[in-house]
Amino acid sequence: MSKFFEQKTILVVDDDSSNRDLVVEVFAQTSISTNILTAANGEKALQILEKKSIDLLILDWEMPVLDGISTLRILKQNADYQHIPVLIYTGVMTETEHLVEAMQLGATDFLRKPTHRLEILARVQSILRQQADFKEKIRLEQENNQLLQQEISSYLAILAHKNQVLATINEKASFPNNSATLVLKEIAESSSQDLEKEEYWNVFLQKFNHLMPNFLTLLNSQVSGLTSSEIKLCTFLRCGLENKNIASLLNISLAGVEKNRYRIRKKMNLQTADSLEKYLFSISK
Repeated sequence: MSKFFEQKTILVVDDDSSNRDLVVEVFAQTSISTNILTAANGEKALQILEKKSIDLLILDWEMPVLDGISTLRILKQNADYQHIPVLIYTGVMTETEHLVEAMQLGATDFLRKPTHRLEILARVQSILRQQADFKEKIRLEQENNQLLQQEISSYLAILAHKNQVLATINEKASFPNNSATLVLKEIAESSSQDLEKEEYWNVFLQKFNHLMPNFLTLLNSQVSGLTSSEIKLCTFLRCGLENKNIASLLNISLAGVEKNRYRIRKKMNLQTADSLEKYLFSISK
């Protein structure tokens, strides 16, 4: 027995009861943990989908009330159902153009009747394996993105702290000259020069582009005239940083951050009630 059938719910939609019974029998003999639901037409299938979580649809093309191809259109236009794989199972609409139509509408596979029970199992197993592989890929991508997001946040937090320390050194170095303040001035000047080289920005940008590869391209295409400083601010906001940390990273005051935010909002044509952060988060979706 294939592990891909275990604890799965399959909905068989066919107006011919003998065809429904055949699929039910095939899986009853293969996996006792596979839950098979049946419906005589597309309308009944949609009613079941409102109440049940389905892993796969086996959908006949020719049916009364609501046929299979119309049902497929509805499924793929509904965000709640469009992820469900659909196997079109037909004995009437069997020409190549029918296969092409079904696949263009979003069917995962196409099976002609009559067929052997082993072919039904093989096609269903292939679809469920693809679905499992896709879900695992998404899970790993989300896990990697979370780790990268944490890494970026930690990196920016360290840089913000470094700038805060540098600001403190600069403040102390402003005292009347003595040997200690001269040393502090040298440290401050050296640190400032390192930061001005923007090596920190290049390192951050490499990490950020890996996490959100299209963000900067989309930002620049949707909003014209952003300065390099404003682009940095937008990127930091997209990472969820607070204004005080952004101020430290950009070596500006909180008032400077607010001024830049105002300029960015004007360039984006945002209204008073519109959230800048919400706009930035919508860009990379």
